[in-house]
Amino acid sequence: MRVQGLPWGKYPLLIDLIVLFPIWLFLLFLRRDLVREILITSLVFGICGPLSEILYHSDYWKPQLFNGWSIGIEDFLFGFFIGGIASVIYSVLFRKHLKKKRGGLNYFIVLLTIFIFVTTSSLLFTIGINSIYSTSLAMIITGIFISFKRKDLFVDSVISGICMGFIFLVMYFIFLSFYPDAIHNWWLINNISGIFFWKIPIEELLWALSLGIMVGPIYEFLTDEVLNK
Repeated sequence: MRVQGLPWGKYPLLIDLIVLFPIWLFLLFLRRDLVREILITSLVFGICGPLSEILYHSDYWKPQLFNGWSIGIEDFLFGFFIGGIASVIYSVLFRKHLKKKRGGLNYFIVLLTIFIFVTTSSLLFTIGINSIYSTSLAMIITGIFISFKRKDLFVDSVISGICMGFIFLVMYFIFLSFYPDAIHNWWLINNISGIFFWKIPIEELLWALSLGIMVGPIYEFLTDEVLNK
């Protein structure tokens, strides 16, 4: 399919944003009581987006960006949207509401959670494991830590992971219908497994699943809040 005449024709990653932005906006307006959670989580992961791309460009992929640089506004927006979506998708689907549990934000727990993720991903990457596997495993381990400390958030973690995997399936189905050669042009296929699911690198779905597992319950965990009907 030829798309060069379309606004996003020259910059394929904009297709991702066209898919993710409506979902994010829908969740924001559907659940006004979760606006604070959505915006805070979106901002944090929006900042993490460009930072993580420095790692991914080293051994995973090298996409074409709007500004022609290795890091672009797409990276911030991508992290912004998926962070917000992952944080509330479970609450929205199952009509859960936040309730303050005890003392609010626990700075020790915040630092410990960050330490677990950063240390795990850095260690795995340092010993030669591809960045996409390193960060995916680090997110899963962080998610396990969250569920171990807060068993009431386990279901949130699992379902959020499944939902993010499904959203990525839809996103890539649309993306690849416009750009069927993007995977082979941008992804460093020789550095990863070479296993595909509906032409999508299995690593992308693993990453999405891992993201949901960690991000789904992370706001409730760090702010010491519970989910009630």
